[in-house]
Amino acid sequence: MEVYEIEEWLPAGTLPYHTRQAQFFDRSRWEFKGQIAPSAICEKYVEQTVSPSFLKGSSPTLYTWSE
Repeated sequence: MEVYEIEEWLPAGTLPYHTRQAQFFDRSRWEFKGQIAPSAICEKYVEQTVSPSFLKGSSPTLYTWSE
């Protein structure tokens, strides 16, 4: 499991892929450009619960942010 620092959100298929063909992307979805967060940030979130921020039954892939 990883924690990422998001640099930019983009429509799906904007960034180059080496494992998928662009014609199969759902253009209504999004992808991000970023990098793995520093250890101090990862330790804050990896194997910690964020369940109070999400409804029961939500996707197990969680996106969260702070302003």
